[in-house]
Amino acid sequence: MMVMSEIVRILKSSKKVLIVTHISPDGDGIGSTLALLHGLNKLGIEGDIVIDDDVPGDFRFLPKSDKILKYSPEIENHYDAAVAIDCSDEGRMGRAEELYSKVPVKINVDHHISNTMYADYNVVDSNSGACAELVYQLIKLLGVEFDNRIATCLYCSLATDTGRFMYGNTTSITHEVAADLLNNGADLRKISEEIFEKKTLSQVLLICEALKTLRVVEDGSIAYIVVTKAMLEKCGAKPSDTEGLVYYPRCIDGVEIGLLFKEEDGRIKVSFRSKALDVSKVAAVFGGGGHVLASGCFVEAPMEEAIERVVRACADAIKGGR
Repeated sequence: MMVMSEIVRILKSSKKVLIVTHISPDGDGIGSTLALLHGLNKLGIEGDIVIDDDVPGDFRFLPKSDKILKYSPEIENHYDAAVAIDCSDEGRMGRAEELYSKVPVKINVDHHISNTMYADYNVVDSNSGACAELVYQLIKLLGVEFDNRIATCLYCSLATDTGRFMYGNTTSITHEVAADLLNNGADLRKISEEIFEKKTLSQVLLICEALKTLRVVEDGSIAYIVVTKAMLEKCGAKPSDTEGLVYYPRCIDGVEIGLLFKEEDGRIKVSFRSKALDVSKVAAVFGGGGHVLASGCFVEAPMEEAIERVVRACADAIKGGR
């Protein structure tokens, strides 16, 4: 709480704040950064959200999402403080880290167990269901009166990062925060429609193509699917349309680890999802990290080699955990 109080003091004394989140931003990254921006603006503090990526279409309904800036070296660094949200390490920011690193006071708000504590002020709680819970506390301590815009952004963060409150990271505190957000006007109907009930034709076609690659190996304990750039082009899909695909192999009865292998920028991005095993340790073998049951990494190798290496590491982890 002392660190959070110091962060409140820093933010209140700032004229302009930089807010960043990770590449391939998800609902928690987008929703939590937008909520903080709304909160700062209500206090008369200017802010910019800068990400090294596009805003996924699923989250463009959130208020002020059109104000999020895509990183450019032309963005002038004139910030008093910088807040990184949902970034376990500086590398997760992509090129936005160039801006972040030059700001005089750096703050890190995160809930990944693999966080490297890279900032001047670190608020990291791996027991939080989403960064939204920590940003919720921060906005409360700033003395900001919640409105439907802040509540909608934070509820979107909670709902997506906890799998609609069904994942193991959901706690009683998560539900208490969600209840307060609903009481403050969170638009549950809009969130449900935009995030969970609507898919583009390209997204549905991509699901069909990805499921054709499904493989179940290691006596049924590991399953994976593959997405290539050619598949994205064939379906007219975007890289962000792969969000959620990894849960298809994970949901198979008997599977302990589900994997998604995706071609991205000349390397393979791997997403891990587990039912019980700590996959953050497996991801760490390849320089990645994340949560106990949900992690990721990049592998600098051709697709087939990446699959072989990662599956082998997962199989070893399963054997070691039994």
